[in-house]
Amino acid sequence: MSLHVENTNVNEKSFLTILESSKKVIENIPESFNFSFSSIRSSFGDIIQQSKKLPDLIKIGDYTSKNHENDLNKPFNIPALIPLSSENGICFYVNKENKVEISNLKQVIVLRILSSLFSELVKITCFYSDNYDNDFPFLKNIDQKYFEDKILSSSKKVSETLSKLFNLSLEFKQILKKNNLNNIEEYNNRFFDKPYPYRLIIINNFPYGFDEESANQLLNLLGNVANTGIHIIMSLDVSIKSPYSNETLEKLLSLMIGVYQENGNYFKLKNMNGDEKFFNEKFNLNLDTKIPKNLDIIIKNLNLQNKQIVDNIITINSEYNLSVDFEDNSKLFNKIKDDSFIINEDYCDIFIGENIIESSNSIFFRLRRQIESNVIIIGTDTISAVNIICISLFQIIKQSKLESKFYILDLFDVDEQSKGSFDFLKAFNKNIYIGETRNIENFIDQIIEEIESRSKHLENKDRIVLTIVNLQNARKKLEHKSSSILGQKLMRILSEGPELGIHSILYSQNYNSFENLIEDKFFSEFENRLALNGGESEKILQNKFIEHINNGFGFLEFPYSVSGFEKFKIYKFKAIMAVNINE
Repeated sequence: MSLHVENTNVNEKSFLTILESSKKVIENIPESFNFSFSSIRSSFGDIIQQSKKLPDLIKIGDYTSKNHENDLNKPFNIPALIPLSSENGICFYVNKENKVEISNLKQVIVLRILSSLFSELVKITCFYSDNYDNDFPFLKNIDQKYFEDKILSSSKKVSETLSKLFNLSLEFKQILKKNNLNNIEEYNNRFFDKPYPYRLIIINNFPYGFDEESANQLLNLLGNVANTGIHIIMSLDVSIKSPYSNETLEKLLSLMIGVYQENGNYFKLKNMNGDEKFFNEKFNLNLDTKIPKNLDIIIKNLNLQNKQIVDNIITINSEYNLSVDFEDNSKLFNKIKDDSFIINEDYCDIFIGENIIESSNSIFFRLRRQIESNVIIIGTDTISAVNIICISLFQIIKQSKLESKFYILDLFDVDEQSKGSFDFLKAFNKNIYIGETRNIENFIDQIIEEIESRSKHLENKDRIVLTIVNLQNARKKLEHKSSSILGQKLMRILSEGPELGIHSILYSQNYNSFENLIEDKFFSEFENRLALNGGESEKILQNKFIEHINNGFGFLEFPYSVSGFEKFKIYKFKAIMAVNINE
């Protein structure tokens, strides 16, 4: 089986993780003990693009623990690599214990296919055993344009529908023959203006409702689907006794790739003919049953032309993506073209993620030349905070004059792994000043001099940004804010600076430390407020910002927020990052 992966370009300012290879996927993703349904994975490869071709493999899940798989006390998940063959269907063997999980897995495959193809290229027929909403809870909110039929398996319409599908396969084979083409991919490449759709046939709890006639019709259809774009995905309920001969069932299963559960939590893939090996013959998954409310909108937007889907970053949910990797920031930023940004003396926009719903916009905040235009970041997720600050400072530099100045107080403890992560910025502006705790007084005094000078000469338009990382480590210098001269100077910078083009970006691991250093009344000086997940951050900024922060998420409040609090998802990958790789 060959894998087809198309290279594509990543849109400027969309900071997305790119994984080098399938090997890198396994090596670089940190430990995690949950796989969410929403993380729908692509086939192996760096980037795939929505196109007129199905992926050869659908990858669901990931290696999520470095612990030995035989250690039953510690989770060890192995991803499913489900092959999409033009000649074979997929059959999941179900019992009472795994029925829900298998149902979820079938639906994840459908959603993954929907996110891989342009919308006009997918038609779905579902055969449900009892209640459609119960059998396919993830699919019920999808736009009805994707569905050709929803058939109750015990109805007389089963035979009629299978007959129609069989005739469609015969007709399309005649079209291929007439045009001297071999398969649906070749057809769609030639007739790209009027492509032929892939048809997904989803059958729940076979053989329920199928009599011998309809079972033979399904067998005939399976024997004729090769290269026609018809893919059959079904579950076989082993608790239901077949109402017809074992020979019919054996022939049917011989044309399918079987997925069945071994002892324990592992599933195995098996070719019934025994003549094909798989990339991984066994896998285990922890699929949750959560589904985003606006799934229909998400699928629609994923199907916008030229929408790019990146391996191990795309999610089927309404959040924003922010990739995180402080070690490779220099590789990321060196690849952004200068013409991506325009110098603006009055304001600059900082993009911190890709908006999956509105593909043309990213979530952003704005530094404006007016009061309160500062940034506060609070949360124990230090790595994410550092990366947000790196991404922000880089974009501010690119939108500022060369004469602009950037003061960064890097207040990490000696053993902090992120220390030195701002050094790469010196390549983009000569006026980058990076200091430690001992430099606080000097940096603040220099900025106070700028404030006094600019108050007299308002024509100065050069931007100045003061960044303090791990503000809580400055408490010895700044505590007793009302009596500390240095603390009073910082308050002055926060209140008077923005109107003069002097902005502050402060990061504290917890709100208590921030409150001890910054007078409560000065909280209003931060119109851009970001909260990150982790530990105590679930309670930070309570009654001031947001009451609850979920693991793995950040919240942004700023004047242009449509909904008040913009939500973005934080990803941590030890992998190569790149943007605008179009040379």
